[in-house]
Amino acid sequence: MNKHDKTAELARRLTELYPVMSCPLEYNQQPWRLLIMTMLAAQCTDARVNIVCAVLFEQYPNVEDLASASLKDVETIIRPCGLYVTKSRNIIATAQLLISQHNGIVPNDIEALLALPGVGRKTANLILSEIFGIPTIIADTHCMRLAVRMGLCDKKDPLLVERTLEKLVPTEYHLHFSSRMFRYAQQTCTSRSPKCTDCILVDLCEYKLDQIRCR
Repeated sequence: MNKHDKTAELARRLTELYPVMSCPLEYNQQPWRLLIMTMLAAQCTDARVNIVCAVLFEQYPNVEDLASASLKDVETIIRPCGLYVTKSRNIIATAQLLISQHNGIVPNDIEALLALPGVGRKTANLILSEIFGIPTIIADTHCMRLAVRMGLCDKKDPLLVERTLEKLVPTEYHLHFSSRMFRYAQQTCTSRSPKCTDCILVDLCEYKLDQIRCR
């Protein structure tokens, strides 16, 4: 089976397994909140981000309030998310740039998003996909692990994986492909001790079941 056919079958099975996808971050349909929450989610769980941001957004209910927030106050609130010094500085600066350069509106252009402090390709692609419905590939650790194990990519470079999957994934599966890869990699194709005997993708995998070389 060639890579295009394999990717199409992979996407079909994952769509069947996860027919409805929803964002785990509770951003109340406010794009600027999702942007901030995604930045805070780096090296932090979505559940913790939801808890922390409930407090953050109660104190700073709109982007204008966050843009004028005290750095020390924000650091105190988001400390449980880790890397709080850098994250605090970035989210306030991002809020300020949203006001000064984008009229308080989250842009729908990847270059404009990447120009915001603390925003990388994963965050930018998530915003484009979740908020604007623009099909993107979010090459996070989990998506890359599954792509490499399936033999779709042979390197773990995020940009290379993103570009490769953009070409391989059929258009009709593009929008939520990364989210489904992420969920399956978390639940079944885990970094350590992958559940190969329970895997619905094992016949597509490049690794031998009896060797479990998936680390």
